[in-house]
Amino acid sequence: MFKLSKLTIVILLGFITVTYNACSEIEPIFSGDRSQKLEGNDGGTIVGNPLQERALGFARYQTTNSGAETFARLCISQVVFEKSDTLEDHVFDVGLVDIDPDGTMIGDFQLGDGSYNQVRLIIDSSCETSSSVVLSNPSGQYQSVEDMELRFRGPILVSNHTHLSLNIQGLMEELSGVSNFELIDEIFESFIGDVELEVNDDDDDDDDDDDDD
Repeated sequence: MFKLSKLTIVILLGFITVTYNACSEIEPIFSGDRSQKLEGNDGGTIVGNPLQERALGFARYQTTNSGAETFARLCISQVVFEKSDTLEDHVFDVGLVDIDPDGTMIGDFQLGDGSYNQVRLIIDSSCETSSSVVLSNPSGQYQSVEDMELRFRGPILVSNHTHLSLNIQGLMEELSGVSNFELIDEIFESFIGDVELEVNDDDDDDDDDDDDD
């Protein structure tokens, strides 16, 4: 066995103390929350993939030829764009959205190019209406305060100059026959829609101008 000098012991103790303090200051990159929330839908940059503004909305629909169309008002607390790597999900706050047969704009969101697995709309009663869904159809008006989701499956390939249009034809056809508010959340939860990618007409005009030059 060998003996350590007092100087050696002091140096070792100092090294251990510094190492412990440095490690204790390290925080986990993801502390249980697997999504990143972009407050106010502001832009930002993911390494290697700059974010760009994308438009999201509901596509046109028609549920009747008699003129008694079906409308809905949704309290969309959040819209979630899910990627294959869930650590890169994007979550945005929304609010009240009125669904119209001629199509409805939900908002512009900062998204990076890539493939998304699905878009989820989180619907609850947090808006000033205190209802999650207000439905008006040929049978009358119905409200729900239940929390629910609308899901639109992919893969959804987002690239430059694209608008994301959520197809709700089947959903609105189901809602047009509702005669009891208790059916609303069942229809929403069972519905799975698809997403159509549309090119912005303004972007086409810009491209044409570039070609003319």
